[in-house]
This record gives sequence, C-alpha cells and structure tokens, in this order.
Amino acid sequence: MDIGVLELGGASQVVIGDDSALAYKCKVGCDPQNVRLVVNAFAHRNTATLEQGLEFLRSGGKDVYLLPQNQVRGLVWPGLSTEHLQKYAGAGVSLQITPESAPKGAKWWAFTDGAFRRGRPDSCG
Repeated sequence: MDIGVLELGGASQVVIGDDSALAYKCKVGCDPQNVRLVVNAFAHRNTATLEQGLEFLRSGGKDVYLLPQNQVRGLVWPGLSTEHLQKYAGAGVSLQITPESAPKGAKWWAFTDGAFRRGRPDSCG
C-alpha cells in the first residue's frame, strides 16, 4: 500500500493505493477513511540498538517503531507515490499526515532511509 494523490471527479484526492491483489486483481485507490494501517510489534526497536545515523530518535525515549523506506514483508510500507504528481510540478504538494491513535506523548518522524540521506528528518509531529 502507498499514499498518493489522484485526480478524481475533477478534484485532487489523497488515496491509499492497494496493489496487494487480496481484494482486486489490479491496483486500486482506496479512501483513507476506509483504510486502517497498523504498525505491529515487528517494527519495534529499542533505541539503544539503533544503528549510526538514527541517534536523533533516542530523544523520544527507549522504544521506537521503525517502518522502512523499502518494502518488508509483514510491515506497513509508508511509501509516498509520486507517479501522478507531474501535473503539480512547480506548484508543490503539501500533505499533512496525522495518526488516528498513538501512545500518550508519542512523536513521529518521517525521513529517508538507506542510501537516501539516512537520519535526516524531513518532518515530525
């Protein structure tokens, strides 16, 4: 699944792209109000074991949940699909992502991973 922007009915809409083939044989865009993305225990990491470049995550406490930039079986892949954003070139697109629920006092960061500027946060909330 990935998050993307599509033009539907003449208006730009944020959709959750599902290409799992579980319900449909092709990729479909789902209304985010009808989708629940769950971060499971497989994503849990203790901050003491974080690799170099992720030290900034330690300021949030001893526990973090990491979702990778690349797809990993069993984890939600928070990919941002840009394939339909060419029409907005130059104008820019701004997305605000707010979790429906989280532990009290929790914070989140979005950052690129691997060969893509490891450990440089792009956003937090």
